[in-house]
Amino acid sequence: MTKKEQGFLYDDKIIYGYTLLNLDFVKPIKDCNQGCDNVTKYVCFDCEMNQIQNKYNAIYTDDCEWII
Repeated sequence: MTKKEQGFLYDDKIIYGYTLLNLDFVKPIKDCNQGCDNVTKYVCFDCEMNQIQNKYNAIYTDDCEWII
């Protein structure tokens, strides 16, 4: 997915009117073995992806942003 004229190209279509997803609800998982850290509040990508996909039908862009 790449930016194209204020939209994102995704599956051969340009997505306009997207909203960047606020990630404040994503929290580190205590029993994660992939790298979450409860002390620094770091969330590994696997846990981030699982939490977001359980709550939203979001798309992850090439710019490392979640959009809805």
